[in-house]
Amino acid sequence: MRPFYPALLVFFAGAGVSAAPASPTWLTLVGDPNNPKADYIEFDPSGLARDNGLPTLPVRGSRARARTSQEGIVFRSFEAVVAVQCKKRTAHFVSTSFYAQPDFKGTPFRTVVFAPSDIRLMAFREIKGEPTLRVVRAACNTAIKTIEPGTAPEVESQALKL
Repeated sequence: MRPFYPALLVFFAGAGVSAAPASPTWLTLVGDPNNPKADYIEFDPSGLARDNGLPTLPVRGSRARARTSQEGIVFRSFEAVVAVQCKKRTAHFVSTSFYAQPDFKGTPFRTVVFAPSDIRLMAFREIKGEPTLRVVRAACNTAIKTIEPGTAPEVESQALKL
């Protein structure tokens, strides 16, 4: 799907993010990014935004071996934006860019932007350490610190229970 960049610009404009976002600060949730033969998942708290009332967060992962997405895309690493439902403790992909090489080397060979009705739950098969729950916690806890008080009572009340 090629219309990724216009869709991304619309996404960022709608989320109140400037065209020149802050430099990513990737924090590791699980795994070891210094080991190219290991699986790892990272998130960027500086990229926290809101889309349709939900916190969204950039997430990326590098896999030790090739994986196949639900769409049949074979990849080694990916970068994505996920929307988080704090109350349900779930997250779903908003968009995903796939790389043929581990560690996000080269340029993405495919980008998929999911329609709001096309919910693709975030799951990391065969990765220990509960990365999905950690992404949810990171997004909800970061949202509490960065969203104005009173604008997201559901996020605030639910994240405290995580």
